[in-house]
Amino acid sequence: MTADSNAAGFRHFHDQLTSLKETLLNMSSKAEERTDIAVEALMNRDKEKAKLVAQAAKDALQLIAEHVSKFSIQCGYSEANGYLFSQNRKENNELLSVHEACRDVGIESEFVETLPVDFKFDNVLMFKHQAKFSPLDYIQGLALAFEKAGGVIRQNCRVNDVNGNEPLSVETTDGMSVRIVGFPLGFHDTLHHLPVVRQAVIASSFGLRFQGQGYFLTDARTHRGTSGAPVVMRLPSPPEDDDQELPWRLLGVHSARLDMKTRDEQQDESLGLNCAWYADILLTLTT
Repeated sequence: MTADSNAAGFRHFHDQLTSLKETLLNMSSKAEERTDIAVEALMNRDKEKAKLVAQAAKDALQLIAEHVSKFSIQCGYSEANGYLFSQNRKENNELLSVHEACRDVGIESEFVETLPVDFKFDNVLMFKHQAKFSPLDYIQGLALAFEKAGGVIRQNCRVNDVNGNEPLSVETTDGMSVRIVGFPLGFHDTLHHLPVVRQAVIASSFGLRFQGQGYFLTDARTHRGTSGAPVVMRLPSPPEDDDQELPWRLLGVHSARLDMKTRDEQQDESLGLNCAWYADILLTLTT
């Protein structure tokens, strides 16, 4: 490498470090601001709101612990104590006020003599029954578990509409949420003789024949036994004169999974895409 290239590389590295430093300082400033707001709320003795916040924090930790156990998420989760410390008289008084406010709303805290990090301190307030884990690893593990269960995660798009409750229908800017009703691998409700419903997203421009053929693409986890399953979309708001009992529209019929013949099975995952025949050509296909 030449001296010029080395200098350019060093400048690039220096710029990255400078950018990272500014980002961290900005994050630290925002975190400190949010902490000040939380402390102020506690010190103002708004007990009802503070109790809701305290209970929400407990419920969140419990839910995270359940997810980590249920889905075997590797995020370094473990129960741990939390700490606040003070370094001057003003902070000592604030820390005492926080301790009293926590006691009033049912948050377990106590003053201790040590801090598990090498910082100078006057007083240390310890909070029991907390936890530590990697948020990024937790979110990634939760996302993988969601997709494994048949969920579809859309990125870099905006939610246009949300309808229903069970099941929930979400329409985004780059794909309509649909349902595929079928019998994957023959699995179904044997007691009531009903199929199961998988969530999917339209992965091609709906209304256009993909590659000039009579089908569109869906992004969903499907199995053998799903061929012939109806692909339906919930209507956002059925017309008042609509006499149909169910607010669903038939878009097409699932045909098969789509893959690339040139895919390297050792390096590349399956596309996870499927073909669905448009509803308006079903008669042509079946006659």
